[in-house]
Amino acid sequence: MLEYSHGEIGWDVFTLEYKIDAPVDTIIDPKSMESYLKIFSWIVLAEMIHFVRELQAFCQLEVIECSWKELMDFIKKKEGDLDALIQAHQNYLERTVRKVLLISPKAGKEVSMFRKQRT
Repeated sequence: MLEYSHGEIGWDVFTLEYKIDAPVDTIIDPKSMESYLKIFSWIVLAEMIHFVRELQAFCQLEVIECSWKELMDFIKKKEGDLDALIQAHQNYLERTVRKVLLISPKAGKEVSMFRKQRT
């Protein structure tokens, strides 16, 4: 771990360091190790960006769209009154927040049911 200052946590202070013994240390000198450290830091950053994009795609495609589909199905049925529509909308919002924030231990249940219907 690198020295850290106030506000830095986790990946901010984590690094990968190799101990190079002779005769390899003749080729891979401290300056080369700095270059490897830069590459490692870039790779970690790229992996974190990839993770965030995948999480965003999951939330958009598997959570929000599935919940939206249920709300639209309710609206297309044209059943119930204004109170039922308000409740359906509240259910949509609660389900979306619960699943996006991974609040419920059963967060993936409806997603897997939706996948089965599409295939």
